[in-house]
Amino acid sequence: MSVRSKILSPKAGAETWLANNTPRKINIGCGFDKKAGYLNLDSDPACSPDVLVQDHDLYFLPRNHFDEVFAKDVLEHIPRAFMMNALFDWASLLKVGGELFVQTSWIYGIIDTMRAAGTFEVIHNWKMCLFGNQAHPGDWHHNGFTEETLRVYLEAVGLKDNGFTIDDGWLIATRAKKTDDWGHLLETSNYPRFLTESYNLFLQRDPEEGRIQANRPTAAGTKERYHELRYIVGCAERLYKLGTAIEARG
Repeated sequence: MSVRSKILSPKAGAETWLANNTPRKINIGCGFDKKAGYLNLDSDPACSPDVLVQDHDLYFLPRNHFDEVFAKDVLEHIPRAFMMNALFDWASLLKVGGELFVQTSWIYGIIDTMRAAGTFEVIHNWKMCLFGNQAHPGDWHHNGFTEETLRVYLEAVGLKDNGFTIDDGWLIATRAKKTDDWGHLLETSNYPRFLTESYNLFLQRDPEEGRIQANRPTAAGTKERYHELRYIVGCAERLYKLGTAIEARG
């Protein structure tokens, strides 16, 4: 049975089957650019991916499994409010030492090109690089990046970039290696311990007074626990503190 038929027609035990039969590389948002030897994943059924994703939910895929996550021209299409969720999900799929390849839009290059040209035609055409062609559903950009922002976002989810390249004057790319894994927090059975350790690790502080009692405890090993950890890792407080720390490193 092919990967595609197994996913599109899931049966009992599909997650175990995936862990034992899934390729070691995954192509996120493949579109029609499917890659041999990769698990090709997309939310658009028109491109006939191996895995048809619904509601941007990747939880069913095996975590700590892949040697490479390939995400070319995908991140800019994800709404800003969900961008850190996506990066956390992609990082969770990787083994420690595995790599995320990401290429996305570079705001500096787009703006510099528009300002340097100063003509309506050039500015009008380059606006598509900012906001997408908008020719069909999903063909718009919700986000844009710089070296500074992309580095912080990647490090927040446990990925270390190897420097950035710029292509065509507006596409920024890097390979980022997974250096950290926080899977033990997902399996911590004592909820107060989970929350306290997560706050200490990611926010460098204890939870607010009454937070543990006010929260609805998430059980170890559940999707709800995964989502709670994902929120803490990618929250604004975490990003601001991490950004300041990275800037201080120089």
